[in-house]
Formats: sequence, structure tokens, C-alpha cells
Amino acid sequence: MKDPAASSTASAKRRHVDSIVAVLARHAQRATYGAVGGVVGLPARSVMSGCARTPANSFVVSAKAGVPTGYAGSECDPALK
Repeated sequence: MKDPAASSTASAKRRHVDSIVAVLARHAQRATYGAVGGVVGLPARSVMSGCARTPANSFVVSAKAGVPTGYAGSECDPALK
């Protein structure tokens, strides 16, 4: 049986990631997976797990490459180019 508190915490973290992504997109500002994960308490690899590859989500990027991992050019916001 799933722990309701864990599910609630995961849901709250996802909402927090979504709010961070909205601010990043509004300001066309990049942030690394690690930076976002550090704010919300998730490992960098899990930050965008399950999120659609949309232009807004493309502002969360790899520290090494400066672009979102696994995104096609058409999935990235034009401001990233």
C-alpha cells in the first residue's frame, strides 16, 4: 500500500518544479537540473521525469551541455538557440 504522505510530498515537489519552470520560461532563463533539484529536494536525474518535452520545460538544462537532455530542436524554446 502506498504511503499517502509520500504521495502528497511527491505531488508538492512536482507542483514546485512546475512553478519554477513557469518562472524560468517567463524570463527565458535557464537553470540546471541540479539547481532545480536542489531547490525542490529531488535528485537532478528525477527533476523532469515524467514531464512533457515542451518549449517551457526546455529551460531546465544540463550543466555540461547547456541544453535540455534528449530534446529535439523543435521541442526547445527558440530563446535557447
